Amino acid sequence: MSFSLEIRVKKDDEILALSDYQKVASADELLEAEGFIVPLLNGEALLDTDSGEFEADPLIGLINNWMQKMPWLIGGDEECVPLRNSPFCYGFEPAGGAVRFYFYEGTEGDVENLILEPVSVSLADLCNASLNMASAIVDATADSAGEPEELSELNAILSEFKEAWERKKRER
Repeated sequence: MSFSLEIRVKKDDEILALSDYQKVASADELLEAEGFIVPLLNGEALLDTDSGEFEADPLIGLINNWMQKMPWLIGGDEECVPLRNSPFCYGFEPAGGAVRFYFYEGTEGDVENLILEPVSVSLADLCNASLNMASAIVDATADSAGEPEELSELNAILSEFKEAWERKKRER
């Protein structure tokens, strides 16, 4: 089973993979873009972002929120990442060396409707996919004219995440 995360970016009325977005937009536009984090299992998207059911979120802020939760998840805490523009959340529930990952309508701590039934992935796969996702955004915005606060924050968050993940790997 292969688990990964894909960044999808809204451009006008289209939803594009990050690599396609970079062909038609600048790094500065990406800093202001809205989008989604889409989990992939064996290359298949587990969420349909083209359905119009979900509103795109400010992308850098969404990735920052996601990455801020990872050290807590590594430490064994149940976490969720609420979306800003719609009443949906990504949920994470530790289960031994695995994480039950799901997506739901509701608020933090209040699941009203499961959109994605829990999928069990290894903590290592989730952490590696999260790091790859965050690194892709950092790389994609490297040519921007400046470094906005949210991007500086992401770099600090990435540092904290890497420390927590290295500590966890040494404990094994």
